[in-house]
Amino acid sequence: RPCDVDTPWRRVAPAATRLRTRRASAGGWVAERSELRCEKGSGQGEAKKNCLDSCGECESVTYQDVGGNFKFDSCSDECSANDCKMPCVTSAEDNQALFDFASAVIDDGEDVWLGYQAPADVDSADPSKYSWAPDCPSTYTNWRAPNPDGDGGFKGGGAEMKMDSDVGDWNDNQKGTKNRCVCQC
Repeated sequence: RPCDVDTPWRRVAPAATRLRTRRASAGGWVAERSELRCEKGSGQGEAKKNCLDSCGECESVTYQDVGGNFKFDSCSDECSANDCKMPCVTSAEDNQALFDFASAVIDDGEDVWLGYQAPADVDSADPSKYSWAPDCPSTYTNWRAPNPDGDGGFKGGGAEMKMDSDVGDWNDNQKGTKNRCVCQC
């Protein structure tokens, strides 16, 4: 996420874990490090610079729970509207961080969409056809065996993180399915 020099910032209380954030107002988001986080709020200029210098890079990963179940494309649109994207999982550590965040904020039985999909005209059972969004430099996968399997013969599937395990493994599903929408900011 690029730094926005016109955005007001403030330093807030230390946080040891990723936050549960809900969209309270358009464009609201939090950038966080393990001992300090910076968020939009009051303060400009030097206050923002000091806050960001303390937090580290503006590109730090945080997740935002949009607070509802959406079809794949609607989730993508919702994330984009908040200057975020669907989760880009680049490693086992990223996968665990997303799983931990989602476990803390969603109800049992809900799964989470990832920003990983097969084109609409392609058999969803072929793992080589899946790709991350263009702004996601990942090659990581965590498919639950035997997935992707295109169960039901659908095309153009999306990857969902299954929340019924301790490992956050993935399943392929039809993009018309409604899953929890968590954005990466």
